Amino acid sequence: GSPDDEEEGALLCLEVVEVKKVPAPVTALAVFLGCFLLIGSGSRLFCVTLKEEQGVMVRVTSVGLRGTIQSISTCGETIAVADSKDGVLLLKLNKQKLAFEILWTDPRARTPASCLLLSEDVVVGVEQC
Repeated sequence: GSPDDEEEGALLCLEVVEVKKVPAPVTALAVFLGCFLLIGSGSRLFCVTLKEEQGVMVRVTSVGLRGTIQSISTCGETIAVADSKDGVLLLKLNKQKLAFEILWTDPRARTPASCLLLSEDVVVGVEQC
């Protein structure tokens, strides 16, 4: 094809950076603060950073939740996680301690399919029927 075709194809090219084993299937992913990747694996929430120059992912921290993570959404420094036991949780990453802090949990046990954080204190959840 033409040089334009080659250039266009390059934009769609993905490269494997590193293969990591996690304890359960990955059910959710989200970018956090432009430099972290949040990974939901079973009931565990991982925060990793990508060291592109070395081609590796480095685990920053992780936390175990009570239920299987269904979705992850972020807005600013707030993280919303929908899990199968607690419904929706709001968390924050304490960068000094390199640990997640739970800010709020849903007072009613719901079974959300997904959640979307609209602002740092407004989250919308969709319940499973």
